[in-house]
Amino acid sequence: MMRFMHPFVQFHSFTLFFAVSAFAEPVVEPVGLPMAELSEIVALQQAFFSKAGDANDDEATSLAQEVVDRYEGYLIENANDYYAFVSYGKFLRKVGLFNDANDQFLQADRIKPDLAVVKQQLGNFLAENGRTIEAFSCFSMATKLEPEEPAYHFSLGNFIYIFLESLLEEQSSEDRSSLELLCHESFKRAAFLSPDNFDYQLRLAQSFLDFSQSDLEEGLLAWQKLSQAFGERSESERQYLRIGQAHVLMDLNRSSEALSLLDAVHAKSLVSQRDKLRQKIRAQSKETD
Repeated sequence: MMRFMHPFVQFHSFTLFFAVSAFAEPVVEPVGLPMAELSEIVALQQAFFSKAGDANDDEATSLAQEVVDRYEGYLIENANDYYAFVSYGKFLRKVGLFNDANDQFLQADRIKPDLAVVKQQLGNFLAENGRTIEAFSCFSMATKLEPEEPAYHFSLGNFIYIFLESLLEEQSSEDRSSLELLCHESFKRAAFLSPDNFDYQLRLAQSFLDFSQSDLEEGLLAWQKLSQAFGERSESERQYLRIGQAHVLMDLNRSSEALSLLDAVHAKSLVSQRDKLRQKIRAQSKETD
């Protein structure tokens, strides 16, 4: 039986160290399983996270250990319940027990090797441990197993963007241009499948600036669409979108339009970025005169 050693407890101010990941994760619901007991465990898990912020170290550890004991007891009696292994793995990952979490995902994968959510989780672990070629395979498989789930395409795009150089160094079968294209197309697919998701639409627009072979006219439309469709965003966010448009306009050699957009950017957090882009645009204009 696993003993919970509270790796996430900070004295004086209780904090849960959730794994901050660039990789999105869809919600997966159990299907055709003995729901009653497992539902109780999931409810206990949710109660733990809701109470943890107000609990002292001993109380938090006790609550977490109860969740662990319930999962492990359940899995002894239901050793083929792949959903329970996934749920338990997610719990362990959230509290920072990454190796133990990965063991649960591997067990789920042995039982049911065609689960996209498991490939996603295995990909996260492999990427975090520098095994990029194996991680690439997992993220790619997730998109093939559930091609209509935008989160998997978004994760694949982010993974390639972050680990592009590592993939090339480890002699991936893909070359740079094909990986860059796959990255961009992954963001495009995620945005298409979830048109109301601001993060997906923003990352798609940004990806037009990431790679030299992008269609800049299409990229400009993507930035303009963001400004029009998400006008309720904060003022600083709207100004950031102007910087994005200005950058594309610069690349299209439309300097005056770019500078005009930058004149409307005044948020303190964006001033440095605005000024650097403005200088770059003016330098480019002098070169072309």
